[in-house]
Amino acid sequence: MIDLRTGKAGWTKELLRADPTPDTPVLLVHTAISGDTLAVAEGTGAAAYRVGDGVRLFGVPAEEPGRCRPDQVAGGSRLLVGSLCATGADRRRSHSGLRELDPRTGAVRGRHRTPAGRSVERVASVDPVVYTSVDNDRLTDDWRIVAPGPRGEVRRTIDPRPQGFEHCVHSGIDAGLQPCPGIVVGHGLVHVGGTDRAGAYDLASGKLLRGIRTHDGRTLTPVGFRAAPGTIAYESATPSRPGRTFVLDGGGAGGEEVLLRHPAAAGAEYGTGAGRVLRVGGRVVATPAHVSGDDARHQPRMVSFAPGPD
Repeated sequence: MIDLRTGKAGWTKELLRADPTPDTPVLLVHTAISGDTLAVAEGTGAAAYRVGDGVRLFGVPAEEPGRCRPDQVAGGSRLLVGSLCATGADRRRSHSGLRELDPRTGAVRGRHRTPAGRSVERVASVDPVVYTSVDNDRLTDDWRIVAPGPRGEVRRTIDPRPQGFEHCVHSGIDAGLQPCPGIVVGHGLVHVGGTDRAGAYDLASGKLLRGIRTHDGRTLTPVGFRAAPGTIAYESATPSRPGRTFVLDGGGAGGEEVLLRHPAAAGAEYGTGAGRVLRVGGRVVATPAHVSGDDARHQPRMVSFAPGPD
């Protein structure tokens, strides 16, 4: 743990495998925070620690019996643990599990499982729970948006592929349960972005309510909601034109309400590729999904825009 205000190091925990090779270092770790609980998944197990002092709160057991091993976590207002439930080497029989846990005690509040042959890939929202599902063989070529119900049943499944939407704005797979760039859930809607298009689905009916397209290859990324009705979206830059932040629900292409007109940033904004985009306190922050490590390339690490003076 590091104090972000001072940079001073706090507590430290060494993560060791529980099985199949005990006491060897963990190589791949996924983490999530819910309240004062830090959940850590390391591929063959998961545990929770108190953020304040690092005290271990509980471990997350395997289920069914022992076949569903926790391997990923998602946090926020709820704590979710994902599990890979393998049945031998046959991927068509394997599935995924999702458990909501009490972040203080580890008690299970709810369970959900995918059909055989499909897996949970990314969690777009923890309240309500909405995730993307992929086929175990075809992966993101066959993806869906799924909303479980209160008893773990499937409440709604949405197939965005006929409208040309890409899974989590082509961010790939195997990067943890969170985030899912380009998908924003709220006010009963699921907003989906992608290359040259964005749209809004009704979570109750699964129908596409509205959409917008550009014609110059820009990526449209929903980034949140504002107090007044409207979803805020980011339109990426091109080599010759800066990006912009606008209200997705404001009308057709060219007639939207623009919130931020980004100034030309000497190619830095375009260089991020809109890999990760966040909106916090009126600011828009864009970072690349990957950096090369080659300082000679002068690759931008982060670009931020804020409202200017009137």
